[in-house]
Amino acid sequence: MLEFFNNLRIRYSEFMVGRYGMDKLNWAILVAAIVVHVIYRILGFFFIRVISWILIILLIVRFISRDHGSRTKENIWWEGKSKEITAAIASADRSWRDRKTTLYFNCEGCKTKLSVPRGKGKVRIVCPNCGQEMFKNT
Repeated sequence: MLEFFNNLRIRYSEFMVGRYGMDKLNWAILVAAIVVHVIYRILGFFFIRVISWILIILLIVRFISRDHGSRTKENIWWEGKSKEITAAIASADRSWRDRKTTLYFNCEGCKTKLSVPRGKGKVRIVCPNCGQEMFKNT
């Protein structure tokens, strides 16, 4: 029995030579497929199951692909988008935690997010990025 598993491992290793394998986008697709499948199990709608299977097929195709260039471009695109989403969530979390002590404004010139202490009355705000001057009530 041990010999069978050793042969299986060797054959799998030989099959995967030159294949793309797993990356962050594949992990995200896998998690999305699992979440969609759980939603299908709860709601029971057939089209949700179809979406789950499409995600699994996409995962397998990316996993066994030999086109490293295209898969790498897709992964770089995904990492950029996931960083944007993570940064937006972190910014919203920080704004929520500091809501009692800090007010946030967007610069009228360059749309940079500026923070000002709360409760100081009318203050002059100068954007450090573009130099735009604003007067706001805190």
